Amino acid sequence: MKDIEIELGHITLGGLSSGDVNKPILLALHGWLDNAASFIPLSEYLKDYHVLAIEWPGHGHSAHRTADASYHITDYVYDLYMLSLYIEQHYQCRQLTIIGHSMGGIVGSIFAGTFTDRVSKLIMIESFGPLAATAEESASHLKKSILQRSRAGRKDMPIHPNIQSAVIARTNAGDFNQDLAQLLVERGIVAVDGGFTWRSDARLRSLSPMRMTELQAQDFLSGISIPTLFIVATKGLDFAKESMKNRMAIVKQLTVLDFSGGHHVHMEQPQKIATAITKFI
Repeated sequence: MKDIEIELGHITLGGLSSGDVNKPILLALHGWLDNAASFIPLSEYLKDYHVLAIEWPGHGHSAHRTADASYHITDYVYDLYMLSLYIEQHYQCRQLTIIGHSMGGIVGSIFAGTFTDRVSKLIMIESFGPLAATAEESASHLKKSILQRSRAGRKDMPIHPNIQSAVIARTNAGDFNQDLAQLLVERGIVAVDGGFTWRSDARLRSLSPMRMTELQAQDFLSGISIPTLFIVATKGLDFAKESMKNRMAIVKQLTVLDFSGGHHVHMEQPQKIATAITKFI
């Protein structure tokens, strides 16, 4: 994959791309605190497509948001809308096929349920719609978020003496081996005095100020009428069974596939998942 940079006007996004620009576009959206390198293994088996793996603001090689801005989930939906306009202008592609892992799938599902004419197919890996909370949790959630955000601005990111130290830290925080962790780390760190530190914005580690209620989350999902693929890992996220049952009943053209692996199953089983995605498309 090769480096790309996309200027959206309000922010500059980094990312990686692979494949012939004249082939159908697959827009790949990574998860929280990951970067575009999480799609390197998968892209090796998607040769019939032009894969655009962008990096969300505050992640990878993308710009950080300004000091007065936030990283609320709906801010990412705005980024995705502006990105869709960019792709329409530069690639003459109005309807996107989206592959979203974790947070990328969450943002993709909200976008697909809102801008229904801009998505032709949706693939969610280890995510199925927005995170939800009860209405009664709103005040306590907001308080935690604001306190965390106020501290994040004063907190220095950890410095690792070498890349291997960062790889070990990422491996311990994840659910994959060191080879896969190294892909994310090499793109997710920057050299500083004393070693290496993370490129990501420290504010990303703060809670979002508000979460949707389950009914709000379901409203977005109810707008998704396009073919949708939900990829679940056997050792991945523990989805709430009752809410998932209701959510899956809402999405009209839904296919569900299980694969052996953890939350980053698309990195662990890239060939099998690429084959499933190609067949689905």
